[in-house]
Amino acid sequence: FDIYLIKFNRNGSVMWTKTYGGAESDSPSRIVQTADSGFIIIGSSVSFNISFDRDLLLLKTNKVGDVQWSRVLTISPQSIYGGSVVQTGDGGYLVSGDILSTDKLLITKLDSAGATVWTKTYGEHNGHTDILQTADGSFIVLGDTFFNNNLSDNYLMKIDSVGNILWTRRYQRRTGESLLSTRDGGYLITGYGVMKTDSIGNIAWERYYSELDVVHAIEVDSGYMITGESRPTNAPSDIVLTRITDSGKVVWSKAYDAGLSENPIKMTQGLDGGFFMAGSSFSLFTNPGEIYMVKTDSLGESGCNTSVHPLTDTLMSPDTVSFSPPVNTTQDTLRSVTPITLSGLNVQVLCSSVSVPELTQGKEEVLVYPNPTPGDVTIEISGNYKEIKVFDITGRQLSVPVQHTGAGVRLDLTSYPPGLYILDIKTGQGLARKKVVKY
Repeated sequence: FDIYLIKFNRNGSVMWTKTYGGAESDSPSRIVQTADSGFIIIGSSVSFNISFDRDLLLLKTNKVGDVQWSRVLTISPQSIYGGSVVQTGDGGYLVSGDILSTDKLLITKLDSAGATVWTKTYGEHNGHTDILQTADGSFIVLGDTFFNNNLSDNYLMKIDSVGNILWTRRYQRRTGESLLSTRDGGYLITGYGVMKTDSIGNIAWERYYSELDVVHAIEVDSGYMITGESRPTNAPSDIVLTRITDSGKVVWSKAYDAGLSENPIKMTQGLDGGFFMAGSSFSLFTNPGEIYMVKTDSLGESGCNTSVHPLTDTLMSPDTVSFSPPVNTTQDTLRSVTPITLSGLNVQVLCSSVSVPELTQGKEEVLVYPNPTPGDVTIEISGNYKEIKVFDITGRQLSVPVQHTGAGVRLDLTSYPPGLYILDIKTGQGLARKKVVKY
């Protein structure tokens, strides 16, 4: 196995590809864009290891994927799996990994050139999944620790700039996938469900979503977008994109099925308000695994392989207990290595977008609300309108009751199933096309 780095344009076309590795297996776990528009990749290496199994691998590239420096971190004779990396305010990096033989969490501070500043290990039976730098220059670590007959618990740990523990919180019988710093100073943890905490790790709320493993979240206006892997019984998994409120309630949810088993890894929001998800697609019997990517509009429509994905959310009551992992300063060995770099990768376009853009012709202002809606939609038009047509996502025109009210025009979508609907509103000066999501 090798590490792939691929640059796409906004339409999903490949701009360039790079492959990094050696004679044996090398695998990535996280990639972060750096302040100089380059990239830092953390992973694990068998090709360059000098310990029992594998060592932690770091690759720093420029903006076109050329390697600027590479490092392998070793704590002999122990195996280390690369975990997360974050660029720090001073231009350096904070790197984390899991030491397999001792089940300890490893955190290393590097300078901007990849040289070690300090290295520490934390706890016993500890693993980790994500790490963030906070506004005060400290760091928040999300991980799991095994107690209670090998059941996994989540933990949050805040450390200062030199690795000293400031506080810890442990959440019983929970697993964590990713950590998001929210605008209110708190944190959002994804995994078994979604958990929201305040700035010191106290739980504000937690929700479980039926048959969904949540792997990543981003903050949007009035809530969050979460992506995860569906867990249907006796059926392949799909990538799921869900909009939730700031208290975790489902607004809408979409699934993306390319015919195999698909699972997401990361999500981001584009400048157009849409969403981009990257993951993998595979079959246990016929397909060794491929990179799978989905680009949607702001309402989750990709134009193909998309369906409404019904979800129910359940409010949970997790337990919080004390947690004080031991901390040790550790001596590591950091070596420069030279991975083989290759270019080229086969890309298959499964489908092109056929989504419907919103459109406004004329000077009238057209407001449509609430959107998303449970059924009733109000349309306010600054001028006069001549006609309103409603279409489903297949382009079929629908017969929707229209009622004139003091606020404008009211449409009743109650009798139609959840999904995306297109409103063509003909005014005195042109045409306004609006999208409405019914949940």
